[in-house]
Amino acid sequence: MKISYLSFVVSLMLLSCSKDYPYDEKDFNIYGGIGRTNAYEQFGSFPLQLITDEPLVSEDSSGVVQTPLRLKSPYFALATSNGNILKINNSTFEKSFNLGEKIIPAAGMAVDKNSNIYIIASDDKLYSINNDFELNWIKELPVKSSRALSYSDLLATVDGLYIGTNAGDIIKFDFDGNIDWHYKSSLAVNKTFAADSLGNIYFPMTNNTFGETDSLLCLDKSGKEKWSHGLENVRILTSTAFKNSRVFVGGSVDKDDERYGKLFCFDLSGNLIWASETTLPVRNISLDYDGNSYITSISSGVGEIQTGTLSFDFDGKERWRIYHGAAAVSPLMISDKYLAMSVITGAGAAVFYQRKSDGLFILNHSLANYPPMYLSPMVYDDATIRLYGSHKLSQIKLTQTSLNKLIP
Repeated sequence: MKISYLSFVVSLMLLSCSKDYPYDEKDFNIYGGIGRTNAYEQFGSFPLQLITDEPLVSEDSSGVVQTPLRLKSPYFALATSNGNILKINNSTFEKSFNLGEKIIPAAGMAVDKNSNIYIIASDDKLYSINNDFELNWIKELPVKSSRALSYSDLLATVDGLYIGTNAGDIIKFDFDGNIDWHYKSSLAVNKTFAADSLGNIYFPMTNNTFGETDSLLCLDKSGKEKWSHGLENVRILTSTAFKNSRVFVGGSVDKDDERYGKLFCFDLSGNLIWASETTLPVRNISLDYDGNSYITSISSGVGEIQTGTLSFDFDGKERWRIYHGAAAVSPLMISDKYLAMSVITGAGAAVFYQRKSDGLFILNHSLANYPPMYLSPMVYDDATIRLYGSHKLSQIKLTQTSLNKLIP
């Protein structure tokens, strides 16, 4: 039997490109998993070469209103402004579930290890649908507030589902829709929060006012408060993030008529390990496998829009900082070699790429000539970054040529 030289070379390249990354196939929470690390190093490096505008044909053509939820490969779910949850197979629509007339998803979705999807909806109810996108159950959320109610993104762990509200509610549901416990705080829960593999949940609690004392709260899986750490003169603006037995949170410090940013790193007992100041308020946190942290810090108030991207090592020492004349929308997404974030520039939306090792700015993929996108991207299994239309259903992939796919 004869094998062509070209076939041999291609096979050799494919073998040399393979990598064995540790990855928990049961954790599909948005923003990189239960730790909210925004890390996707297990998929390799983000491709840089192409933007493709690919059709996504569905019975519902309305725009996306929440961050896409990755399911077991090759599937993911999209939530639309018409109240549909769409099941997508790579780039092909398969089926949908409708929440009801004038009902839309009100927060980021989550999925459990059995592929059941959970949605908080605008009718203040929690929905569960199965892998066939059929209804499991609907439960009323036991929350009341004199102000407009908003919900945190759902978090699914092996123990259950966690919900937070701007009225200070923290609720744990089991996977059958029963309430395990309901914790109440005088502070609001920020939009997103993280957990560790032991069942501890880390909540960024805020007064939603600059110059007050916000808190980092740790509850165990039974709802018992393990510790709380007040941060004087700090408004927490970020999600919590967890990796390597460390908890991170950040925000804005208002002190002596000055406003600047600060990133905090705590141990599992709530003790402060280190804190690093930044010129601009800290908005997003990302953590890589090696223990390095990456933040976006964004100017507030009037004047020129500016985003700082900074990296710190395991001990809190600054590795690098780069400033951009743009407003970051997404956190820094982490791949093997590169970082990426969606931004708004003076010319419109774009995706910026930087080198992970030293922050070097590499590429600006402008989205100005494409339909308006919902700028909270999804990272797919092949490391492509995907964005979906906010006004009308459409799909953009940041990908590579067929030849580049064969080269390590």
